[in-house]
Amino acid sequence: MLNQPNSFDNDPFLFDIQDLPRPANNLFDQVPTKQLTFQIIQKYNLWAKEKGYPQSFSLESEEFFFGRWNYGNNFKNISSYPGSYAIQEVIRFDILFPESTRGKVMHLFSGSLPPGNYVRVDHNLSDPNDIDFKGDAKDISIHFQNEFDFIFADPPWNKEHAERTYKTKLVNKEKVLKACFESLKPGGILVWKDAYKPRYSRKLFQYFGQITVDPSTGHMDRSFRFFRKVV
Repeated sequence: MLNQPNSFDNDPFLFDIQDLPRPANNLFDQVPTKQLTFQIIQKYNLWAKEKGYPQSFSLESEEFFFGRWNYGNNFKNISSYPGSYAIQEVIRFDILFPESTRGKVMHLFSGSLPPGNYVRVDHNLSDPNDIDFKGDAKDISIHFQNEFDFIFADPPWNKEHAERTYKTKLVNKEKVLKACFESLKPGGILVWKDAYKPRYSRKLFQYFGQITVDPSTGHMDRSFRFFRKVV
């Protein structure tokens, strides 16, 4: 999965559906949000203490957590392929949500991620397997209804970033967000990394957490925002 990426065409955010082995059932879908937020801050702060990092997670309320990650100059994605979470973020998400507990996962705008049990969605893909399906990210719910336990996303944050870095037009984030809702199982989790808080409906999503990423000077801040599909 880490071979050099091949561009299929110039359409925005095409996705490849792979015949992946099904991972263990999601252990979070039946967990109340206030229990989930408490588990997140406990797991991260314990890991950070062991590593000598700031214990930077706290509860803003029973059902909302807040955290901060600071990588210094080592915050960039070393891949040079847009859309992939940086390795520092992948490591930290493995602490918050161990892969064996995530259930069925989709990664939108996936970039060159480490191998794993997830469906990758992007306009550039580097998987040696045959392509089963190809389409636009805002149309994922046409093909997947109530199917995913987790969706991770890292869209371009504005028109300039989309054209300069992703080499494509800016995706309609509101349509993608709605498609994510329809593709998630009830209680499923969406992790959305962006410079801007997406417009969302409280009838569709519960907004339950934010992690800010403090970059080195001269770079734009981006945050991870956490949503749950309203049951």
